[in-house]
Amino acid sequence: MEIQEIITRLKRLDNDRFPRQALRAAIDQSDEVTPELLGILENVLLDPQKRRSDSNMDLFFAMFLLAQFREQRACPLICQIVSLPDDNGKIVSHLLGDIVTEGLPRILASVSGVNWAPLKAVLENPSVYEYTRSSTLKALTVLMYEGVVPRDELVAYFLSLFQGGLDRTEDPFIWASLIRACHDIYPKECYEEICKAYDECIVETFFIRLQDVEYVLEQDKDAYLASQKKNYCFFSDTFELASWICFKPAKSEIKRKNKLARPSKGRKKRKKR
Repeated sequence: MEIQEIITRLKRLDNDRFPRQALRAAIDQSDEVTPELLGILENVLLDPQKRRSDSNMDLFFAMFLLAQFREQRACPLICQIVSLPDDNGKIVSHLLGDIVTEGLPRILASVSGVNWAPLKAVLENPSVYEYTRSSTLKALTVLMYEGVVPRDELVAYFLSLFQGGLDRTEDPFIWASLIRACHDIYPKECYEEICKAYDECIVETFFIRLQDVEYVLEQDKDAYLASQKKNYCFFSDTFELASWICFKPAKSEIKRKNKLARPSKGRKKRKKR
């Protein structure tokens, strides 16, 4: 399959069907298709307002494919897209939808390489959509569990956020996200700072409670970290997207196909009287 045909099929899906052939061709020709995928990200940045009203399937597939390829050139582009200035994430949420919370952490971790400075810049920018910033914390956690960032370095960074890196007037959701990140890498070293945050009532307790943190501390550290590792990994298979609800056939279509597949019954012979 030619490269331009691949890109066209990823953007214009036939009857919302999952583009298996186009994705397989893209993966088989990763070196050749990568510049086109990066171009999709660049075009979004040229006119993000226009892309709000367009179909963004090509953007979704580009981000996930580049993550699967571990393409580090995608990192600054994705960070720029998720950092677009807007009112409460309206542009970012329109562009990416549920990817902001569901797929973005693994995408960012997969394209960042060993340089996690761009991720920290997104996290520390108070003008960035809060759900994007939360996903960046999860991306850093992925990097730790994948062995890119040593745990002691990540703990030191989290402590720096408690100790002035984040403003105490930040959205309580951001503080809850930071505490959740500490929770997920074993929160012992950050416990004192976590308690201060709860004492100052700057944490959204709906998302995480101090009791949740203390429960983790009752467990063996090594065993806990081993149990969490499976939840934080690089993105490696774009075919995972086939499970998205938009690629599931409607119930009416399933019924129609079942009806067509059902063997027809012959006419019943009339009984002779």
